Amino acid sequence: MKFLYLMLFLGIACVFMSCSDEEDRVEIKIEGAKNFQEAKEMFEKEHAAWEELYIKNYQFTRTWDSDAFPYYEPITIIVKEDNDPKIVDLQLLPPQLAVYPQNIPGKSISEFFDMVKEELDFIESVENGTYDWYKIKTIYFVIKYDPQYHYPTEFAVSNEYVVPVDGDGVRLKVTEFIPR
Repeated sequence: MKFLYLMLFLGIACVFMSCSDEEDRVEIKIEGAKNFQEAKEMFEKEHAAWEELYIKNYQFTRTWDSDAFPYYEPITIIVKEDNDPKIVDLQLLPPQLAVYPQNIPGKSISEFFDMVKEELDFIESVENGTYDWYKIKTIYFVIKYDPQYHYPTEFAVSNEYVVPVDGDGVRLKVTEFIPR
């Protein structure tokens, strides 16, 4: 009889352990690549190709939408080597950002690449188990690149947490790019 109870206990424990493993697994959904590894390799390739072009003077228009900040209109930014990027359309920004333009994210293509790299590093930390902050159920990651100039044309990330968290998503699109 003790053996039967022991087997029953071990069976129930195995069911609970396998369920908890499944519940702890984070689902990673990637658009623009087949999987995380391909997204990482694509980033390295596109970033190297962008750097090789050595475009230091350019103008681009971009939209930025974040769950933490309200959506605002597309803005045009002029980037010149050795100068701070100039935001052409400050009047289109919400007042709290127009007062402090240095705090506006994504003022250059290099900043976009940095944001993509940070997100890829974050996803890697979730995959390898070193991330242990808020419990995540799903990560949605979108990345697309320009075929001619290799900069990110679309970048989006959103995390679905077990407990809701404010500011868990961001979307960026470059709609016009002009090398100068």
